[in-house]
Formats: sequence, structure tokens, C-alpha cells
Amino acid sequence: MPEKLNKLQIRAMVFDVIKSYESDSDFESKLHIENLKKLNSVEDKKFVCEILLKELAVQKDFGLEIVKYLLADYASLELIESSIWEILYNPDVPDRQKEKYLQLLRAFGGKVDVNELMECISDVDGVIDEQAQGLLEAATVNPEAQIDFLDFLMALQPKEQLILIKSLFEDFKGDEMANMLTPCLRIDLDKSIKAEIIDMLASIPSYLSVKPLKNYINSAGDDDLKRAALKALNQIRNAGVDIDNKEILDYRENEICKDTKFHKAFLSQVDGCGNQGLIFSRITNRNKVIMFSTVINITDGIMDCFGLYNITENDFIKVVNRFKANDLAVPISAQEAKFKLTNAERKSASTHSRLPYEYFCWSVYTCDIEENPIDYASLLTERIAVSPRDLDYLYNSGSFDSWFFEYDDNICVQNLINFAIDAGKNSRESVPLIENKIDEVFYTVFSSEKVEEYSQMLMDSAFIFNKNYDYKRANIAANISTDITEGNMTFLKDILKRSILQYLANIIADSEETSPQDMFSQKENSKKLSEEQAFALLKYLEEQWDCAQYE
Repeated sequence: MPEKLNKLQIRAMVFDVIKSYESDSDFESKLHIENLKKLNSVEDKKFVCEILLKELAVQKDFGLEIVKYLLADYASLELIESSIWEILYNPDVPDRQKEKYLQLLRAFGGKVDVNELMECISDVDGVIDEQAQGLLEAATVNPEAQIDFLDFLMALQPKEQLILIKSLFEDFKGDEMANMLTPCLRIDLDKSIKAEIIDMLASIPSYLSVKPLKNYINSAGDDDLKRAALKALNQIRNAGVDIDNKEILDYRENEICKDTKFHKAFLSQVDGCGNQGLIFSRITNRNKVIMFSTVINITDGIMDCFGLYNITENDFIKVVNRFKANDLAVPISAQEAKFKLTNAERKSASTHSRLPYEYFCWSVYTCDIEENPIDYASLLTERIAVSPRDLDYLYNSGSFDSWFFEYDDNICVQNLINFAIDAGKNSRESVPLIENKIDEVFYTVFSSEKVEEYSQMLMDSAFIFNKNYDYKRANIAANISTDITEGNMTFLKDILKRSILQYLANIIADSEETSPQDMFSQKENSKKLSEEQAFALLKYLEEQWDCAQYE
């Protein structure tokens, strides 16, 4: 139970805790755990946080590191954020001291509202310049700082975007500015703005500009801008930068990764849309975790991304547990993660899909990892004739619940479900009619490209099962994938059958939860079916299709 102490006693305890540290190694020792227990024993957590924050203004060097470390492990972001804003609104605190708290707020992931800042700081322009410089410097090692700038930039109108970029360029030069400008080549900006950025990069003889300019020249970008990028590259070479020196070109990536090593990676089961979630992480030499999570799609590549910088192992575990909460997710190697990411990047490029800028900021942490192609062929451990029992065993994993079509997913599926309901209501021998209809609409629902996608999705699913030591399901999924490549479409037809069954089951479930006044609010174009009719048709079709053979 939290201890009731007066403020003098709390202050004395906090100072004793700070003084107890002698070296960096203490942060990972029992001493640190005991110190956190002492701090957590205090009932007034806000006052403890305020003491630590005030110590930031007076501590230096190692003492400053101690306070930052204690804050990171003791206080929540909400508590730190509210306490810092109280300090910022205090008119007795000098602006230069407030800058330290702004930097800390940004380091902990807090948001800085410029309008609020103007209310609590006298020399706003001076502080913003200081913050801009700090942001530029931080962005060379922390993707979050790059993303903060890009988020702000993308929230502006094109005219304001150009004003912001020109203003920054007037005040700042060098590698930091090049590092902030180069991601702009890969985001959705007006052609005129990109042309301005390329001219700026040409005037900054920075090695950081070389690789992004080369990548842009080899991309599917605008031809005029490509020519401008080639001209900029020549100007940088003429200024003395060796644009073909790989060691120099990889310097930033190596600098970012040098004090970290691969930590853990996780991959989720593939869903019915061909999406998988992937987490990649590194750990610093001070046991802080840097991670990013992305969604990859079997056709469109990289879909979404977010990252976290310098979080504790406990916070990382919480993120992973949330990631695993709804889907099967398994640990994978760094090389397997790099293969999945690189392959997704290629998919994005082939479909001309624009990569999320968050992804290309965070993916720098994979730069020293060699990809290792997944050996999908090895997942087929035994060639078998897949039986209905095998299919049920596969479905019972829960991993295929999202593979069945919803009523609104596809007009052809809607027509199929409506046909099945009409046939089932009008005839007790409706199965042949429904199966003929499935054959009729099959290649409208599953084009040749879709068939290939589903075959690969099954192999991706087999890989996840295999990593989860579920070798039987892995072999079944790999066999079905092989069947599809050989022209056997029984599994995909079964998906259509089970989509009909799922629709009927939903009618029964909905009717049990729906009030009488909502009974007529069924989906547009859907066939009216009572609970009793749905139950009878569902039971009949299940009995008939349970007897069907997987051919």
C-alpha cells in the first residue's frame, strides 16, 4: 500500500534515490528495481514526478541521465505531460529552462501544441528556432523526429508547405537539413515543391542526399523531376562528395544501428484479405527497445506503419501482447522479417503504391540485416489427399474465420447467397442447384490473379502454423496451396459454401439479439428469411456438405 509521507520526507527519499546510482550498470541492477519500489510506495506520485522534473534543471552529465532514466521507468506519459505543462505555464520559470522541458516532452513522445506554447513562453520565435534545430539534430538518429516533421508538413496546404520548407532552408543547412528533406521525395507533394526540394539538395553537398536521389531516379517518378535529380546528383559530385562510395552512403544507417542489435520480430497469421502484421525490434546497449509495426498485404505490399523509440522491455512486451491478442502471431528471425518486408516493398513498387512515410523512416533499422528467403517448398512435408476432416481441422484453428465472404463483400457473392436462399426455400433437393451456381460464379469471384493470391496466402498460413509447431495444419495448408496451383479449386469452392453457411448462422444469431422493431432493418438486397427457415436450411446444407468429398 502507498506510504503516507510529508513533502519533506518525499523530497529526501527522492534525493537519496538519485544519489544511490554510481554508474550506468546500476540502471539494470537490483538497485534500480528497489529504487522504483521506493518511489512507487509514495502515495503522491505527482509530487515525486515534479521533484524529478525540477532536478532536470540543476543536474548535469550523469545526474541528468539518472533523472531521465527514473522518469522513464517511474512516471506515465500522461503524468509527465501534465507536470511539464504546469512548469511551462509558470511565469517564474525562464524560457531557456522551459526549452529543456520541451525537449524532454518530445523525447517521451508528448505532443507540443504551438498555440499553447505561445501562451506560456515569452520568446516564442527563439524557442521555436531552438526546437527546430533540436528536431533536425534528433532526426539524424530518431525516426520519430523525421515523422513529426512530415506529419506537420502533410497537414499543410501546398502553399504553406513551400513556405515552411523555404523558411527552414534559409535558417538551417548541412547534413541535418538534407536528412529532413530527402524523405519528402517519397511523399505525395506537388511537383513544384519537389522540384524546389531537389534544387535545395543540390546546393547542400551532403552524402545523405545521394542514396535518396539515386532511388528517386530509379523509381516510377515524374521524368522531369528525375532529370532534375540526376542534375542535382552531378552537382553534389562536383562539390566533392564521392557518390559511389558505399561506406559513405551507408554511414547514416550504420550510425543509427551501431549501438543496437536485433531484438525480436513477430509475424501474424494471414487474414482473408491477405494482410499480415509484422513487428521488428532492436535493443540498445542500455536495454531500451526500438520497434516498428507494419501491415503487409499480399498484393499491395506495405500498407501502414508506426514505431516506438527507446521504450522499456516491459512496454514492448505490452505492445506484443496486444499484437497477439486477436490473431495467432509467432516469433520469426531477423532475416525472415527482412525477407517479408523487402518482398512487400517490391509489391508496393510493382503496383505503384506509395509507401507510408512512417515506414521508410523506421525501416532504416533493418539496413544491416540480410534477407533470408522463406523456403515455402519445405512446408509440404507429405503429399496427402485433403479430406473434409482435414478441412475441419484447419478451420478449427480459428485462423480462417475472416476468409469467408460477408454478404456485402461482392455482388456475385450476394447473388449466390440470395440464390441459395431461394433454392433452399423452394426445394429440399437444392444442393445440386447451389453447387451449379457456385461453379457458374466461381471465376467471377476468383479471377486467375485471385487464385494465385489465395494459393500464396495458404503458404503464408502454413509458414505461421509451422513456426507455431503446428506441423499437421502447416502440411494441410501447404497441400491445399499445391492443389490450387495444380487446378484443384475444391478449397475455394468450399470457401463459397461456408460463406453461405456463415450468412445463415448470422441470421440466427442476429434474430436472437434483435428487438421486434429492428426485424425489418435487414441489409438492402438481402432475402427475407425467418430464424426458423435459416436454421432449417443451415442444418440441411451442413448435413449435405459434410458428406461431400474433397476431390
